Amino acid sequence: MVQGDIGQHKGLILKIVMTWLAIFALLGFFIATRSSGDQIIMSVMPEIPRVREPVVVTFDLNNPDTEPSTRSYRLYANGSLVGSGTTIVAPQASAKYQYAHTNYLERGEQVSFFLEASSDNGNMNKMVSLPPYPPQLMSSFVSFAAFSTSVMSSMLSMEYFD
Repeated sequence: MVQGDIGQHKGLILKIVMTWLAIFALLGFFIATRSSGDQIIMSVMPEIPRVREPVVVTFDLNNPDTEPSTRSYRLYANGSLVGSGTTIVAPQASAKYQYAHTNYLERGEQVSFFLEASSDNGNMNKMVSLPPYPPQLMSSFVSFAAFSTSVMSSMLSMEYFD
């Protein structure tokens, strides 16, 4: 009888542990599928811009509320106004905008984009700098990869012309 009780307790403990693991898995799934609480989502491509090539800034103005909301925005590139506007965003929706900016800075200098947005609920802002880290912090692997790529491309082009 004592052996049977121990077996039943182990089975009960296993069921409780499995139930809690299932609850945590479902909770993780729920959190992952929820929409982002950020009212501004901004991305910039390419991440490492070249001189005199366009940089495309894409941003979404989200409205998580249940009522339509008026959103005003101003986009700055290195302190200069690039674009501005006002829109009405439907409930549980977003408005997407894209701007192209020509990068006139030399290689190794950072380009910073700053977005200010205001709504009925207050002001929001978001900033993205390119490259995302100063050039002095590049790892040796990234430096080696860039060097080897440029050497290989010059070797291939020399082979082509020979």
